[in-house]
Amino acid sequence: MKLNPKNKKNKKPLIIALVVIAVLALGYVAYARATNIWPFPNDSQSSTKVDDVNYEPPTEDQVDAGDDIKDAANDAVNTPAPTGTVEMSITAANQNDGILQVRTLIQTTSNTGTCTLLLKKGSTEITKSAPVQALSSSTTCQGFDVPTSELSTGTWQLTINFKNTTVNSTISQSVVIK
Repeated sequence: MKLNPKNKKNKKPLIIALVVIAVLALGYVAYARATNIWPFPNDSQSSTKVDDVNYEPPTEDQVDAGDDIKDAANDAVNTPAPTGTVEMSITAANQNDGILQVRTLIQTTSNTGTCTLLLKKGSTEITKSAPVQALSSSTTCQGFDVPTSELSTGTWQLTINFKNTTVNSTISQSVVIK
């Protein structure tokens, strides 16, 4: 088997070029690292700092600001709940598919208490109860769904009473059962 000397000559310039590129690349990396240039920025050029925590004792202003936040939080927790009567509205008193649906909105925030619905027509009275549900800035009775089969046709007086340990409310309106 004979070796072709032309193939050796063709590979020599390619190997020399690769070695030169590798030496230049290593030279740039060494220079970049020594001078803190890309891709090796110094701390002032870096967007992420490793340890920028201030371990000094807090200043008086910082202590006062923390105390103010604590006081505000304690005031919010210790603010007494409203007492007495609060405003309440009937948001729905509709008949749908044989059901009288009654919904309310109470102008206090509470997750305790009971709503009582009284439907009255003449001497006939029907009473239903429901728990309350707190909303972000008010409360609602969890709703009343009364089958209209329990009610005779005609005008009924609807009265809703909300009561918990600190507040109460009552509202009435007429509803016509068809």
